[in-house]
Amino acid sequence: MRMRLWIVDDDDLYWELVRTTVTRWGLDVELDRCIDGHVFLDRLEEPGELPDLVLLDERMPGLDGTQVLAELRRRDLFPALSVCLMTSSREPELVRKALERGARFCIEKPSSFEALKDILSKIIAFYTTVARLPESTG
Repeated sequence: MRMRLWIVDDDDLYWELVRTTVTRWGLDVELDRCIDGHVFLDRLEEPGELPDLVLLDERMPGLDGTQVLAELRRRDLFPALSVCLMTSSREPELVRKALERGARFCIEKPSSFEALKDILSKIIAFYTTVARLPESTG
């Protein structure tokens, strides 16, 4: 089953890094992007399939990653969504807050092709073999 992966990040250069990495390394994902937290939350209200995993940037204009997590919890969208918070911060308090608000896990935001390929490969392998993605009913 092909994994549906959404990236929620306002940084166009980072989006290009993700797209190029997925293409260059042939990672088996259906990739999509939301440019900020508001767009992401609005998109979840539209009919269609939910992503299998969301990589959510912490630092974005408008709603930051932990605010998006709080809104997802308020809308009772967990456990239907698996969200990973990406951050460049090493603050334990941020990680604690993200996990309390429903993030499945947090990662340091990869900034190179190789680092991104490594983390995406591991995440995809985990979610498609160990976690066994449920078949979509939507």
